[in-house]
Amino acid sequence: MKRLLYTLVVALAAFGCVSRNPKPAEVSNRTIEICGASRSDTLRLGRLHAGETVVQSVDVLNGCDTVAVIERIECGCACLSAEFDYAPVMPQQRRTLKITLDTRSLGGWVLRRVDIHAAGQTEPYKLWLEAEVE
Repeated sequence: MKRLLYTLVVALAAFGCVSRNPKPAEVSNRTIEICGASRSDTLRLGRLHAGETVVQSVDVLNGCDTVAVIERIECGCACLSAEFDYAPVMPQQRRTLKITLDTRSLGGWVLRRVDIHAAGQTEPYKLWLEAEVE
């Protein structure tokens, strides 16, 4: 009886130490429109652990009637990197932008910006990333 109880306690303790909702390495896609009236958006990544690396995929939609060209993407912090196919985006088509946030040097509430510069636009599209790093 003691052995059964001991086994049950050990099993429950081990189960309790396993994360039930692990943070995925890659977060699902979100769509932003580079030609719309809105010139900014915020991606809320939730709670992250220090040292965690998260990849956020964002679909960049060309909502214009003309071809859009992304000239450059600027990350406002060394903790951010961006991957993007700079080929022209045809009207009503999408391209995927992958943003990687490395939390090794971060702690507390974090707000970082990625600027997307499109040809013919006077101001960049400001994409904010918000997270709580523990």
